Amino acid sequence: SINFLKEYIEVEPSSEAYFELGKALFLNGDYDESIRYLKRTDDFKKDAYLGLDYYRKRDFESAAEHFRAFLKQKQNETILTYLMLCHEENGEIENAAICGERLLEINPEKDSIKPRLIDHYFTLKQYQKSLDYINNVFGIIDTAINFFYYIFI
Repeated sequence: SINFLKEYIEVEPSSEAYFELGKALFLNGDYDESIRYLKRTDDFKKDAYLGLDYYRKRDFESAAEHFRAFLKQKQNETILTYLMLCHEENGEIENAAICGERLLEINPEKDSIKPRLIDHYFTLKQYQKSLDYINNVFGIIDTAINFFYYIFI
C-alpha cells in the first residue's frame, strides 16, 4: 500500500493521501519518512501520528508538542498517556502528574496510572498526595497502622 500511495501522490497529491501515506509509513516503522509526509497534510490527526513518530525516535520534546496540539482538538486517553510519558522522559514530573490526574478524570478506573502518581508526588515532595494514592491503590495503610497500634501499643 505504501508504493501505491506514493504513486497516487505523484498523480494526485492531496492532504488525505499525504496523511494516509504518513500513517502507513509510521505503522511500517519508517518514522523519518512518515514525518516528511505528515507535515504536508492539514488533517488534525497528523499531530497524533507526528507525536508517535517523534516518541519512537526518542525526541520527547517534539513528541509532546504534537501531542498537545492534537489534544487541543480532541480529548484522547492514549495520546494523553503518551504526553505523560514524554513529560516523565523529559524530567518534567509536575507536568507528568498533571497529565496523570487528567487521565484519572477521564477514566477513574485506570489503575495503571496511580502507581506513577505515587512516585511523581513523592518526587515532588507532596507526600500526602503520594500517601493518598498509596492508600487508594493498596488500601492497607490505615489497616497496617491500626494493626501496628494494636500489637505494639
